[in-house]
Amino acid sequence: MPKRSPWAAKLMKRALIFTHKWLGVVLALFFLMWFASGMVLHYVPFPNLSQVDRLEGLAPLRVEPGCCLTAEAIAQRAGIGLGAARLGMHADVPVWRILAGEAEGRAPVWRTFDAESGAPVAPLTAQQAALVAQAFSGRKAVDTEELERDQWTVPQGLDPYRPLVKVRLAGDDGLELYVSRGSAEVVRDTRRAERFWNWIGAVPHWIYPTVLRQFPQAWNQVVVWLSIPGVVLAATGLALGIWQIFLNRTRWIPYRKFWMRWHHIAGLVAAVFTLT
Repeated sequence: MPKRSPWAAKLMKRALIFTHKWLGVVLALFFLMWFASGMVLHYVPFPNLSQVDRLEGLAPLRVEPGCCLTAEAIAQRAGIGLGAARLGMHADVPVWRILAGEAEGRAPVWRTFDAESGAPVAPLTAQQAALVAQAFSGRKAVDTEELERDQWTVPQGLDPYRPLVKVRLAGDDGLELYVSRGSAEVVRDTRRAERFWNWIGAVPHWIYPTVLRQFPQAWNQVVVWLSIPGVVLAATGLALGIWQIFLNRTRWIPYRKFWMRWHHIAGLVAAVFTLT
């Protein structure tokens, strides 16, 4: 087999060094942010109303035997698809909350119906949403804001509950509840400390600002394409590390300086996990 030209080997090595070095310079702060924000995210997750908190805030179900129509009957009468249904209370009235719309080819959305008469419950006003939040939390509502989404309600899992009303409540912890106008229930809660830590945790770690995350496909493409330079950085570093071990003629690890030497050793070990 013909021997490889030493000039070709030198050019290849220089290209690897150049690529690895400058990608490292550009991405170093990004990776530092990613690891630091990941540590914060580990201890303070993204705001989410847990099932335990949701159930604790609900009013006890009070229905008489035979009082209520079935969810199927209400859905058929309203001419909607029945994706899911939950029986609960709205104020003092038993209601069915029905995930409707799938049968018509539309995006599913939660709607509320009087369980006794089958009549639809009109979407909540801001004032009615404040009453729901007060009953849920046992606190006084201070302010309300009608919105489609914000930083803490941007995930797609909340799409069937939109539009929302954000209700700020009295208290030192800065509690804010998000009430679905369609399902007439609280769907998310956040507190001041939680919001603060998420600005330096989940939001940068997931590249999650509302201006981008509200467009799921665009957000997905940004995340995917940003990962490619990181893969190239790790791959070129691994290639250089192996090159220095097996093709270097002077010594096994050619670097004498402490940081360079340990960058070589730790990089080889970390690359196995990074690339897999």
